[in-house]
Amino acid sequence: MTANAQYLAELNKLVGHYMTPTIVLDGQVLIGFGPSFQRIEELLAARTGAKAR
Repeated sequence: MTANAQYLAELNKLVGHYMTPTIVLDGQVLIGFGPSFQRIEELLAARTGAKAR
């Protein structure tokens, strides 16, 4: 993550911190896989037309 200064600047602008993993899907900021896993599945399913678990 520290190898790409442009990415770090964008991440800080979007969410105001450098926690990883930070995922932005459809404008929604999701931090961490565990607490955000179900929402990540829902957003990806909506994009592909698949059914979330």
